[in-house]
Amino acid sequence: MRLAGGRLVATYYGLYNTVSGVGITVGNIATGALWDTAVRAGHPRLPWLALTTVGVLGAAGVATLARSGQLRDPAPTTSAATA
Repeated sequence: MRLAGGRLVATYYGLYNTVSGVGITVGNIATGALWDTAVRAGHPRLPWLALTTVGVLGAAGVATLARSGQLRDPAPTTSAATA
């Protein structure tokens, strides 16, 4: 709600879902292409290595954000409209 400022919330959710869907589609296409290429080249473990690497990098990114304090909830704000 903070991002939308209390308005157009459904628009933000719709945009988020659209962007997520495009990202998932691109990721699936890339993984399938890597899989086909790796099997043809005789390296069937390559897609698993690539997917594991992406997962480890994602986990490292979350850990880095947590250590830097970026994942903490912000202090609650009060406004005249909600008080």
